[in-house]
Amino acid sequence: MHQSGFSLDRVERAREEYHAIFGADAGDALIEQEYYCSFSAAILGAYWGKILSRLELMGRFRDLPIEPSLPVHRAWDLGKGEHMAIWFFQVYANQVRVVDFVQGHAIGIPGFAKIIREEKNIRGGVDYVPHDARVVELGTEKSRLETMIACGLSPEIIANHRVEDRINAGRRVLPRCWFDAKNCHKGIETLRNYRSKWEQDKMTFLDVPEKDWSTHGADAFGYLSYCVEEITVSQPKQLARVMQTQHNGVQLPPNQVTLGDLWELNRRDANPMGYQ
Repeated sequence: MHQSGFSLDRVERAREEYHAIFGADAGDALIEQEYYCSFSAAILGAYWGKILSRLELMGRFRDLPIEPSLPVHRAWDLGKGEHMAIWFFQVYANQVRVVDFVQGHAIGIPGFAKIIREEKNIRGGVDYVPHDARVVELGTEKSRLETMIACGLSPEIIANHRVEDRINAGRRVLPRCWFDAKNCHKGIETLRNYRSKWEQDKMTFLDVPEKDWSTHGADAFGYLSYCVEEITVSQPKQLARVMQTQHNGVQLPPNQVTLGDLWELNRRDANPMGYQ
């Protein structure tokens, strides 16, 4: 008897059937749920669920304080009311530090600007927004871009692209990510649930996302992923001072850093938990 309680032959026959109907990733997720009672398995049709499950097993959801020497950028989905969502992130070397997530309820851009400045105490960084931020809103006669600038934010328009482009960008960027488990908990759930729309009559997934409560947080992360690949790699401002360490048993004077020290710093920052 297999560890699932069923014969291995039965499990694998079911896997083949699910792969044929739902595809490999979704089929494997369904096997995990049905035969192994896995509550952390990827949701059926999820775009990023399998990657997120792997990150969780690797310990990538943890306490992740803001690194003061790096700018905190924001990626926005500019929905209305509770649909507006923001991811806060930092980039260093090959690592993306996702430090916070907020989703609003009828507070608008001025309310979010206040949260960023007063509640989060964040200054600087870039606010990445989709191209429709240029559209002039009825009633205000201003674009959201103008409103953000008036609120002291630093918006930058993300190049226009297809939905599948940012989904694929998410697949490339997620393996580089570390998440603050507490601040990003609700946002992570939106990423787990972001999935293809299922067409019951045709018994197939469509090439469009399901529109539900997870869409806006996931779209904002898609914008994050899309622009991360364009961001110039940030470097700590005080690298040399931080690297005042010992070399061959001798304390290095200020600003005297060896190539070996720099290599070690990059290695640690790319993998701070020490996973092989």
